Amino acid sequence: MSTHTVHEDIHTHGLADGCDRCMEHAENPLRDLDDTVVRDLMQRVINDEPPRSEHERIAMFHVKLALQQACRLAWINPVQFAKYAKQHDVHLIAVVK
Repeated sequence: MSTHTVHEDIHTHGLADGCDRCMEHAENPLRDLDDTVVRDLMQRVINDEPPRSEHERIAMFHVKLALQQACRLAWINPVQFAKYAKQHDVHLIAVVK
């Protein structure tokens, strides 16, 4: 595991380019980042916001891929998907357009 270089807080400025640790976070954001940062990345992906750095672009790619995979699994078998989510204390809600 590498260390962070000196840079702005990732909670307010995103993952910093030129920081080896931020690059590691970018490669596996769901494993390495806290819920607040992942939530922000999800929001940026869903709202089609541009990344603030190359490392954030990579992290957003991985978050988008995870969202797409979760949607695919839910589409293939929604009952089992909901059952699995419930077993892991995830409470799904229906969103009406």
